[in-house]
Amino acid sequence: MANQRAYRSPDPASEAMQQALEAEERAREAIEGCEAQAEAIRERARADAEAIEDRADRRIEWVQNRCAQVLEDRLAEERSQADREPGAEAPWADEETLNQAGREVAEQLTRPESDRAAEKAGSA
Repeated sequence: MANQRAYRSPDPASEAMQQALEAEERAREAIEGCEAQAEAIRERARADAEAIEDRADRRIEWVQNRCAQVLEDRLAEERSQADREPGAEAPWADEETLNQAGREVAEQLTRPESDRAAEKAGSA
């Protein structure tokens, strides 16, 4: 008697339907469990992504601050050098040289792309 089911239907069709309903319920519970696990995994992934983003932002900020500090140190050094040696701050930066450089840059920027490509091919 221990092997008998608690509910015994009088006909095989009803019993088959009952088994199908029970299997459907087990499948629904399994799906709900999977959905809950998937949501937990998504939440952990979101938290990990936020932590990675925060760490990357801190590293970027550190690099930017370090670069800014190096630049400031070098500028201070150049200013100090210029104060000690008047006229030595930028011997290449006379007005004519700067104007010529500006004209060349403007010409390169306004020249059609095809002309620039031909020039590169000719110099290669």
